[in-house]
Amino acid sequence: MGDGYWTVETRIPLENLGLTPDQPFSLSLGFFLRDLGHKRIVLQNHPAWFDHFQAFNLAHFVPVSARIDLGHLAQGQVDVRMALRNAGEQALTGAGSYLIATPDIQESVRDWDYDQLIGEEIEVAVRGLMHRWQAGFALETAGATVLTDAYRLAQPGTYLIRAEATLNGQPIYRQTLPFVYYSPLDVTLKPVHGQQRIKALAAFYGVDLGAVREIVFRVPRADGGVAAHRFPVAARKADYALPMGDMAPGPHEIEAALVDAAGAEFAARRLPFEKWPDPAWLTNPVGLDALAPDWVPPPWTPITADGLTFSVWGRTFSYANDAVLPVMTSQDVTLNSRPATLRYRIGAETHAITIGETRVTETHQGRVQIVQTGTAPHFDYTAEHVLEFDGLTRIRLTLTPKGTGLRVDELSLDMPLDVARYYNSHRYNLGLVADEAFDKINFLWLGDDQVGFEWMTESYRGWRIHSQKPRVTVRRAEGLTHLRMMIVNEPAVLDQPLSLEFGLQPTPLKPLPEGFRDWRFSTDGSGKNVNLWSPHFARWNSAMSKPTPRTWQVFEDMVAYGREHGKRLYPFMAPFYISRYDMIKGDVPFYVHPRDLDRAYDGPITIGSGEPRPTVAEAFYFAADWDIEPPYSQGRSDEGTLHYCSPSSSYADYFVYSIEQLLVRGLDGLYMDLAGPRENFDPAQGFAYETLDGQREGTLELFAARDLYKRLYYIFEAHRGQENLPYMLGHAYPVGTAYRSFWSLCFHGEGFKPSARFDYTQWYLQTELRNRGRFTASDPEAERSFEAIAYRLNYPQQQLGIPMMVLPQYSKGAAGPAQQVDMGKDPALARELLSFTFLHDHLLWPSRINAAVADTFWREVEMAYALGEAQFHPYWSNGVRSAPASVKVSYWTKPGARDVLVAVANWDAQAVAARIELPAGLADSLTWVDMESGAAVAGADGFTVSVPAHDLRVLRGRAPTPTDQP
Repeated sequence: MGDGYWTVETRIPLENLGLTPDQPFSLSLGFFLRDLGHKRIVLQNHPAWFDHFQAFNLAHFVPVSARIDLGHLAQGQVDVRMALRNAGEQALTGAGSYLIATPDIQESVRDWDYDQLIGEEIEVAVRGLMHRWQAGFALETAGATVLTDAYRLAQPGTYLIRAEATLNGQPIYRQTLPFVYYSPLDVTLKPVHGQQRIKALAAFYGVDLGAVREIVFRVPRADGGVAAHRFPVAARKADYALPMGDMAPGPHEIEAALVDAAGAEFAARRLPFEKWPDPAWLTNPVGLDALAPDWVPPPWTPITADGLTFSVWGRTFSYANDAVLPVMTSQDVTLNSRPATLRYRIGAETHAITIGETRVTETHQGRVQIVQTGTAPHFDYTAEHVLEFDGLTRIRLTLTPKGTGLRVDELSLDMPLDVARYYNSHRYNLGLVADEAFDKINFLWLGDDQVGFEWMTESYRGWRIHSQKPRVTVRRAEGLTHLRMMIVNEPAVLDQPLSLEFGLQPTPLKPLPEGFRDWRFSTDGSGKNVNLWSPHFARWNSAMSKPTPRTWQVFEDMVAYGREHGKRLYPFMAPFYISRYDMIKGDVPFYVHPRDLDRAYDGPITIGSGEPRPTVAEAFYFAADWDIEPPYSQGRSDEGTLHYCSPSSSYADYFVYSIEQLLVRGLDGLYMDLAGPRENFDPAQGFAYETLDGQREGTLELFAARDLYKRLYYIFEAHRGQENLPYMLGHAYPVGTAYRSFWSLCFHGEGFKPSARFDYTQWYLQTELRNRGRFTASDPEAERSFEAIAYRLNYPQQQLGIPMMVLPQYSKGAAGPAQQVDMGKDPALARELLSFTFLHDHLLWPSRINAAVADTFWREVEMAYALGEAQFHPYWSNGVRSAPASVKVSYWTKPGARDVLVAVANWDAQAVAARIELPAGLADSLTWVDMESGAAVAGADGFTVSVPAHDLRVLRGRAPTPTDQP
């Protein structure tokens, strides 16, 4: 619904109406909604129904009722029949009309955020008029009439019909409907290269199925012969599998024809088809060594073992012979000192799985496998734990019933946790731990300000669950936090083994990289202090996301420009999406801005909407191999469509190979947007399943995505090395550690759409956030604390060991367009963001805020102090005392130097005189100055400084040097 318009989409199964797919019908629905008036919508059965964003039917309540049938549009036969009846008390006159035209379909959106289009509209207009008809009518009281006309379309295609009935010149019925006229035999051929077959999608809307016996395809063979493949025809649409292995690479013609009852062929088609040879990325995939069990890249270290205790960087995993899950530590903090239990209930009796044996079955530098066996009165139990070098443990457990028809009322795995002050799950659900219940989540992080762990699952396949009941719960009891996996959350009969998989990963994942505070990122290639540059795709690519440039010369020119101006190159890429059409003309040279083209360019650089768009050939040829199920695409119409690919397909080979080709030509890293996998329902991969209540669910391919990122990390390490970090800059919500381990940086924030000045402070001070979608305004009733819990959990840098970068949205918020622009220019709002990012040792992308404020702060504070060499002491654990409560103080020190940087933030709406007491000895004999103003500041162990509202002061204290003496 929007301002001045509303749409309703309704789906009604035809069988519920007693209708068949071929049977025409008309159905009137009345809407009596407050403030919307009385409207009547007429739904009709047609093969193409994609106009639900426009007001395609409109009728007011008048004495004349109109029923309009349009005929068999899918067969090209337009038989318009307008049945009109006068239920009023006076004679009426009017007219009926319709037209046939080719359509002009325009799609537009106001914005695009995550995987959601905002303000999407589809407008269907007349482009080329082909036929117009009109007839008048006169209706006496209680009279009726029927107006008819027929028109035959000359050839198959996409058309538009617009029908209207008017009364005294005013419309009483209007319908605009795009439709497809199918040929008697319509066939689309799609290669499935990985299986060496062709998927033939055939539609028979233009033929009487009763007259068809079969369809025949004739496929050329490499030896010059032709193979005939025959299939019965039983439905209007069908897929047929044709072998491709016997075809030689190159262009071919495949013949298709229908066969009637007498054996005669008709409706024959010659279909062009090209078979590709195996590309280099398929015959010679790169980065596969990253999947070997002995691969351990820096900064991680090889797994070490002491009996059944295994250590990786910063964390340990201790298995006892009777423990279902290991006891884990992170940074010497025990996460779960009490053993986990796997229990089930039958009636009033509760039983537990008893582990009988725990043994190590594989030991490698980067991977260890532990196998457990156990038993219970009604089950045998096995579990396989695979621990990897970055601390991820994948656990596959199987419960095999002893006998058949076993009814279990509940089965759960309970994990008591010592360290769990906060929780964090996907899409802005986070806060202080309390009793929580989750229905369908794929990640859940629990921890404090320093350590924690993430539970994860790709799917709930193998669980026996009701989709609307809790699957994962968190509850507080006896000073512990209990994470419980409700594997059976509704009574169920278990006749088959119950098998499922989940993962555990303690955090932080790795040490923060040296020098990350010196990373300054922007998409503006002209920014003086920017050193990580992400050029817009139009400057070097032909499409929004495609891992190959429009020409190699363009890419090399862009690398040369970056090197000349001291900027490292991080082009935009959506690692799981690929564009299907080119948007930029192929002969456009590299440019920083359109005005900076190296040579005169004749005409616009983009391909016009009326011009044919070249296809990204790989995206189409390998679509059947790469697509998730159902196929999913998104994007603005002016930027082309991004199509989602499965990381478990050969797309991973294509992507990693292509990125290596960029690396050898000067690529520094990737700015990765839409950087996580999407739920896949592909039945061929076993990704789809049903819950106990019949809900169909899919699989989020976390571990295939992890393997893709491992391979990328491998080739970056091989070509760049740790001294050239960062490699991959991931734009996504921070949980999902299975694959985020391999990111150098994580940034996000597009979900926050501020509607007013200082709205970020209102969000960031909340003690919890509960919203699975976008935020458009902060909650005025939410509980708040100057501990900034919502901020710390949105950007958990210390907890994950991954540098965090904040992406502001002030000039793209929920306010009106003019106000958005004004907020984006406001220097006070940029200072507000700095008061949070700098106090938390985070990075700031100066996007949609006043970039000059951030640039000046970089130069006068961060670069002047050489912040990249410093050690951070956060306000929540550094021992600094400050008042009032809105004031927080973090500081940095340099090893072996008497050089301290103190940041004082005020998160209140009023200016304050901040009173600060530093830890004993920290400020002894230091001389203090304000880093931005240069003014001297008096103080020893303590200060009193004025701090404006929503702002910060940064003070530097240094020991006097001989040059400082008078």
